[in-house]
Amino acid sequence: MRIFPPLALVLAASAGRPAWGAPPSAAAGLRAASARIADFIGRELPQAGARSPLPAEPASLAPAALAAQGAGAPLLPARLWDSLPVPDARTLAGLATRIPGLDTGKVRELTPEAIDQVLGEAVTRGYAAIDLFSDDGLRTDRVYYAPQQTLAQAFSKYLMRAITLISGRSDDGTPFHMQALVMGSGRVEMLYDQDQFTFDNPLCEGSYTLRSRVSHVVQAPGDLLVEGVVANVSLLHARVRRFVKISKDQVRVETSLGSRDKPLFPIRLR
Repeated sequence: MRIFPPLALVLAASAGRPAWGAPPSAAAGLRAASARIADFIGRELPQAGARSPLPAEPASLAPAALAAQGAGAPLLPARLWDSLPVPDARTLAGLATRIPGLDTGKVRELTPEAIDQVLGEAVTRGYAAIDLFSDDGLRTDRVYYAPQQTLAQAFSKYLMRAITLISGRSDDGTPFHMQALVMGSGRVEMLYDQDQFTFDNPLCEGSYTLRSRVSHVVQAPGDLLVEGVVANVSLLHARVRRFVKISKDQVRVETSLGSRDKPLFPIRLR
């Protein structure tokens, strides 16, 4: 595990057959693990060598969901960005180091009052995390930055169910924190103070491993590509690739081992 300064061997068994050279007891364990991961993705595991393609277009997104998501004004409008302060030079340099290609001239810092305004409006509209992170206001060249202290303050007031926790403890007991949230220019970047850390998420009922930088690409309202997240089920590890809002209360999670539709919960006050 690598700590950042402030700012399995994969086993598989064919259906009904033990793995090469594995004793019957081991084969039974592998079949049980396969059953658990099949339950996670909501369908049978793909055959060896099969690929789970990552479509470039949000074809699986229901038109009604798109229309509902795009009905309101952006949560992060231009006038909000215009009112925010510019981060100091040291902060901007640190962000540029962690996020290659970031245009630091477009970055503004979300104040506690501003992020409270955004999250309060999200609650009023019944929005979930995917609605916030794929907001139309993030598809412009304007970039919003929220530091660790502001995030901690905001999410002590608001509850948002997401794989990417603001803070917690990894499996070895080490505290972890999201040091920065950077959103805009069609991307959402979450920067952590640790790399490749695994934890149990009480909000999403699962074990996950995150990189120090979790990246999202905003394809469309309710459609996010993801990099830097792995879902762990027994000995198997599924790379999370995409979140797609398919209805008001469901999201499709696409992984390297298939996909599953899961409940979507709105952001709410604690």
